[in-house]
Formats: sequence, structure tokens, C-alpha cells
Amino acid sequence: MSPRYVQELLQETGASFTERVLEVRLQKARSMLMSPVDHRSAVGEIAYACGFNEVPYFNRCFRRRLGVSPTQYRGNGHTP
Repeated sequence: MSPRYVQELLQETGASFTERVLEVRLQKARSMLMSPVDHRSAVGEIAYACGFNEVPYFNRCFRRRLGVSPTQYRGNGHTP
């Protein structure tokens, strides 16, 4: 797959490559926060496992996208 082809696909969705990567990482984090397998993992561990280098940045992105912090999301029992 050429870089140009990927760029064309993303243009069709209206999202940049960076925005799409962030969305995929946040989806993975949501899934991990609600997973029984990861229930003992700290939020920071989940952030790093999803490709975030800084927990505060992860928290900001998560809150901006979902309206609650990762800890609140987990505590409210949201479903993935």
C-alpha cells in the first residue's frame, strides 16, 4: 500500500493520519479499561500499552473524546 493511497483513503474520511491513530489508540484504551483481563492494570499501564508516552496527555485526549477521565470511565462501568 503506497503512502499516497493511504492519504487518499484518509481524505475521504476527513481525518488526518494523526487523528486516526489517536482514535484507534483511544478505542483500544476503552476496551482495556473495561476488560476483565486488564481490570488490575493501572491507567498509566493501559496508556503506555496503547502507545501514549505521557499519562497526562492520554488523560486529556480521553477526556476530550469521551467527556470523562479514564478512571471515571472505568468506575462507571461503561461497555466497550
